[in-house]
Amino acid sequence: LAGDTGCGKSTQVPQFLLREYGRVACTQPRRLAAVSLARRVSIEGNGEHGVGHQIRFESRAAPTDRIVFMTEGVMLRHIAGGAKGLDDFDVIVLDEVHERHTSTDVLLGTMRGLLARRPALRLVLMSATLNLELFSSFFGGVPVLRVPGRAYPVDVVHVTADADVAVADAADGSGAPSRKMLPSRAHELLGPKLFLKVLQRIDAQFDRRERGDALCFLSGVEEIERL
Repeated sequence: LAGDTGCGKSTQVPQFLLREYGRVACTQPRRLAAVSLARRVSIEGNGEHGVGHQIRFESRAAPTDRIVFMTEGVMLRHIAGGAKGLDDFDVIVLDEVHERHTSTDVLLGTMRGLLARRPALRLVLMSATLNLELFSSFFGGVPVLRVPGRAYPVDVVHVTADADVAVADAADGSGAPSRKMLPSRAHELLGPKLFLKVLQRIDAQFDRRERGDALCFLSGVEEIERL
């Protein structure tokens, strides 16, 4: 299932599958996504479905829950627990498979073997940017569905770092000048200062009454804490 962002793949498809086939396990690459999706689907179903989640060091899924969101690592532990580790589920949904972590590829290979052992099992692969032909051929030419989503207008505005931060003059062994990025300056270039520059531009451009939230993507916990 290849669907644009916002079409409802992660929230609606598990509920559709639940009504038609039975108990559903849905994987997510990140813990936060598994927890937030379980909460959202539970609210949409008014608590009738029984929705739980399982992440590392935390399991809030009862045996009676009919939809369980879990990280890919947790599903791998289910599989490692024995041949019947996933027999309680009638449908398995692998979401965001385009990210292709190591755990994703291991799961894909395991699922192909599991389908041979359990022909009645339903497997759904979902992604916003799925490599359709590759995944379809890997599972023997399975059908592909494309679902359109909602696209909102987006203005792209570039904010560049200061030139004196990005590069510095240096001389090589021949005495000819060269341009290179100094290690200390490179850290400044990719550090919190650039993000703060973006936020300052937003503050200057928009009236305080019109402001919303800013979503910043950083490379790790240290960068998040510093920002």
